[in-house]
Amino acid sequence: MSFGDARQYMKSVSARGYCRHRHTEARATAPLIGTLPRGAFITTQRMIRDALDLAARLDATRFNWVAGVARSGLPAAAIIATHYHLPLAVIYPGGTLDPIGTGYRMGRTPTAPRGPGLVIDDTVCTGQTLRHIREALADSGHHATTAAIYASPRGLAHVDAAAYLYPGPHFLEWNFANNVFTDRLAWDFDGILCPDPPGPDTDPRYRHHLQRARPLITPRRNPIVILSARHESTRQATEAWLRKHAIRWRQLILWTGHPDARW
Repeated sequence: MSFGDARQYMKSVSARGYCRHRHTEARATAPLIGTLPRGAFITTQRMIRDALDLAARLDATRFNWVAGVARSGLPAAAIIATHYHLPLAVIYPGGTLDPIGTGYRMGRTPTAPRGPGLVIDDTVCTGQTLRHIREALADSGHHATTAAIYASPRGLAHVDAAAYLYPGPHFLEWNFANNVFTDRLAWDFDGILCPDPPGPDTDPRYRHHLQRARPLITPRRNPIVILSARHESTRQATEAWLRKHAIRWRQLILWTGHPDARW
């Protein structure tokens, strides 16, 4: 590499704010709200609250737009963009940045993001995704601050702001059913895949529950194993419900003994 090439490379690194070969560079500058215990289960409701808490710690006047990393970063980005009346965009791990818009009340159609922005994801584990995004944005002339609601100790070094330090593994309500853990789990039915029934099997409303219960969680990544205290006599209705909600299963284990013996 010539001296001129080296200068150009260092200029590029400076524009990006990091060197892709130096993974230990600390970036987080905003103070954390706190630390979550390993294995904590984060509900969607909590994530919304924590996104607003993170937004309150960011200087919104520094940003012209907010982008969420597709797909799990979009809820947090939409919350923060709406909260501060900023244009919303979606960004993909490869760096493609697509404007979504500002809403009809602001009277503007989506335009390409310009100036400094905020890129946010729900979690950062290793930092690989946000590093690739930062590099791609810098190459296209965009300057972005990066943030995550929850960051692992390793990932914290690769974001400018985070709400909570959250050691892995991450258990998140909004993607738990489709995470890598799914293939190694057996799932209960009532109370997990759908709400608990309104009464025992003899309750007239029970048949309605078998057919019309709303899904609470919808595993789609892999066919799952279901282990339920539902009686074998409900198999046909149970399988029909699973097909209706596009939940695939590789084994459905139901109670085959006397119904009263389950308890």
